[in-house]
Amino acid sequence: MSQSEQTDDFDTNLEAAGSFGRAQFILIVLAGYVSAYAGWLGYIPVFATREVDFYCADSFNMTSEKQYVQAAMDRGLFVSLSNNRTPYGDTCTEDCQKYVYKPGVSSVVSQFDLACGADKFLPSLSISAFWTAHLISCFITGALSDRFGRKKVSFTLLLCLTAATSITPFATTIYMYIALQFISGFGTLNSGLDYVNMAENISKSKLSTIGITIQVIYVIGEFLCILFGYILQDSWQLQFVAMAIPAYVYIVMHFILMRESARWLHSQNKTEKAQIILKRIAKINKRDPSAIHLNPEKPPDVCCSDPLLQPEQNENDSDSQLLVLNHDSRNLESTMDHNKQPKPNILDLFRTFHSAVLTLSSAASWFSASLVYYGLTYDVQNIKGNFYVNAILLTLTEIPAWFGCVALDVFGRKRSFITALFVCSITCAILPFTGTVSFYSRWNTNRVTKIVSKY
Repeated sequence: MSQSEQTDDFDTNLEAAGSFGRAQFILIVLAGYVSAYAGWLGYIPVFATREVDFYCADSFNMTSEKQYVQAAMDRGLFVSLSNNRTPYGDTCTEDCQKYVYKPGVSSVVSQFDLACGADKFLPSLSISAFWTAHLISCFITGALSDRFGRKKVSFTLLLCLTAATSITPFATTIYMYIALQFISGFGTLNSGLDYVNMAENISKSKLSTIGITIQVIYVIGEFLCILFGYILQDSWQLQFVAMAIPAYVYIVMHFILMRESARWLHSQNKTEKAQIILKRIAKINKRDPSAIHLNPEKPPDVCCSDPLLQPEQNENDSDSQLLVLNHDSRNLESTMDHNKQPKPNILDLFRTFHSAVLTLSSAASWFSASLVYYGLTYDVQNIKGNFYVNAILLTLTEIPAWFGCVALDVFGRKRSFITALFVCSITCAILPFTGTVSFYSRWNTNRVTKIVSKY
């Protein structure tokens, strides 16, 4: 059976089982839940590594940390890293031995004394470690999921992610924190695999709408991060504890509700297991399970199965025996050629000029979009105004932006994407010149330009 016939056979049986029913709704809920969690996970570095006001306390001859803090607050001597100003000149001084951090706001900067000195880049390095691991995971987990299945690899990544998130609040050094962020970044691909599992078992006509909906749910995770970041701003450790709780809930949900992708099982010639899952889907969708009949993919028979197509022969007819032998040899060669067909790999994306151009343009698009999106997200603390208000405004822009994707069906993919990329390029180009221009009392062009860029 050819690959196209195999796909058609699976799609036919999926329609018989119900391609958009209660079973698919469960998969959508799981994909949406982990999407929201991924939004929380990707946004929490904004709060965990935020800059905290401080003051060089060498001029105070005190031994108590609380006395340091109170003395500095009484004299109004806290300085802000964001504007790099201090009543006495530069924010960081080489001969300063003791920095006191403003109470009420906590991050790894204050926890590990990283406001100044040679190690002040380490909080930013932790974000780089997270996304470097995410990139590595993209190359590895895709191949692993094709080899061992979507559910197994996704569940393994989920366990690693949950363990790293749970241990992070107990990090004793910044290097331990960076290592745990690396593990967390590697485990975030479980959300992508669960989305693939959902997409492989659902009606293709619904995927566009579902994809936009799940991206909007991703924004909900970012809002949860902002909410708990505000409530628990005096303890970055408790913010990670709050984020770890939903992960344990999802482990239970994943173990009970998630099933292996029937389409993947069928592609691996595990037809019986795929059929069992399709029948399970049919039962949940209140369809007739007996209507499910998957055909296993088998190599062609060595001998011709139709006796009418076989030449007549008798034991004494050497020519007939030679004809049958030649016929069987040709079928054997055909079978061997079928088994020698190379399996698809990543190099197939560059086999032709057209596919290579599509691959490279898609990679460049994702690179530029991710660079702008996360660059603006993690730069929220440098926007003039209230930190939390700015975080909310930047996040709010994503909701109309995702619903704006309906323009793809109206104006086409190419025209819509080029227009959005052009607007983003213009706004990012003028960002360096918008820091001091303001209008009204609560707005400035820097904030507005970054909002438009992220949109």
